[in-house]
Amino acid sequence: MSSNRALTLVFPAFGAALIAVLSQITIPIGTVPFTLQTLAVGLVASTFRFRDASLSILVYWLLGAIGVLGELVLLSLRQLAFCGDLLLMPALLLTFVKDTRL
Repeated sequence: MSSNRALTLVFPAFGAALIAVLSQITIPIGTVPFTLQTLAVGLVASTFRFRDASLSILVYWLLGAIGVLGELVLLSLRQLAFCGDLLLMPALLLTFVKDTRL
C-alpha cells in the first residue's frame, strides 16, 4: 500500500477520533453547556480536504449510529431475558409447590 493511499484512510479516521474526543469535553457557560465538538468539526473542516473532512464526519455519524443500535440490541436482550424470567416463574413456583407437598 502506498503512502498516499494510507493517508487517505488515516485522515478520516483521525478526524472522527478528534471529533469524538473533543465532543466529550464540556465547558459550562451559563445554563447551556458548550462542548468542544463544534470546535472539532470546524477544525476538521478547515484543515482537511473536502473529501477527508466529509468522510470524517460520516465516520463519526456511523460510529454514533452503531452505538445507538448496540444499545437498542442490549436493551431488547435485557427485556427478552426479563420476559423469559416472567414466563418461567410459574413453572418454577409449581415445581417448588409440588416438592413441598411431599
